[in-house]
Amino acid sequence: MRFRHLAALIIVTLAVTSACSSTTAKKVAPHDLEQQVANQLNAKSLTPTNIVCPKALDAKVGATATCIVTANSLQYQAFVKASSVKGSKVAFKLRVPGPPVIPIQTLEAQVTSVLTGREPKTFKSASCTKPLDGVKGRTATCSVTSKDGTTRDVTVKVTQASLLNVGLDVLEK
Repeated sequence: MRFRHLAALIIVTLAVTSACSSTTAKKVAPHDLEQQVANQLNAKSLTPTNIVCPKALDAKVGATATCIVTANSLQYQAFVKASSVKGSKVAFKLRVPGPPVIPIQTLEAQVTSVLTGREPKTFKSASCTKPLDGVKGRTATCSVTSKDGTTRDVTVKVTQASLLNVGLDVLEK
């Protein structure tokens, strides 16, 4: 059996310059960097629900940092590169090229949505063990449980992938 579900994404490739942040001890602290990345994404009509920048951005031209952005229940890598430093201000470029990663919780919710529609009287739950890269052709296996307690595996396959859409098929094994 084959089911189709599209998860719409709002994020597009970003190339942002002139994002400034104050520095402390020649670095932009992770918290400040997260706030600046959020500001830039908000300016592009995208409201992230979570941003994690594990490391500070060095206050020197060419320094880089990577942040993980969660938006619309999907995760992206955001690449930050310092483009200029003037006093305590650091200008940087922000790039979010994709592809998105579909986290386990989102993947389970998508499988649940599809199978609840298909099997409303028998479907109980879905359990996936790892995230799925939003790249066409990639697959993940999820275990689904019926209300009677029986389990079976299904394959979730990315059938369409762009920065604006990820199409998923839920296939019986």
